[in-house]
Amino acid sequence: MLDCVLVGDSIAVGMSAFTPCALAAQVGRTARDQANRVTEVSFDLVIISVGSNDAEDPMLANSLRRLRAKVYARRVVWIMPYRWSAAEAVKQVAVEHRDGYIQLDQNFTTKDGVHPVNSRMLADWALR
Repeated sequence: MLDCVLVGDSIAVGMSAFTPCALAAQVGRTARDQANRVTEVSFDLVIISVGSNDAEDPMLANSLRRLRAKVYARRVVWIMPYRWSAAEAVKQVAVEHRDGYIQLDQNFTTKDGVHPVNSRMLADWALR
């Protein structure tokens, strides 16, 4: 069985039904909340979905870096939010750490501009 965890917000919560991963996520959680909550995460795979709830936070990239500094994994995959400013911050941190990332806006339809319509397909992509 895959040793993995989903970290983050409602997008991670939505994916949880379709993965064998542990869940360290909550609806409405911001990157800052997550960075403050996590002490250390050590798994084979860590899937991180944060940024959708704090797209206007000017300290988003800093919170993402603080969170990433606590993650120890063979592979890390970030879920980039639909909002451009937050997505760019997530991508920047992912690239700095040579992590994988999934661009929601280019690969997944949404009805509300925040959540993908198909969480099962997103989970499948993240587990690849």
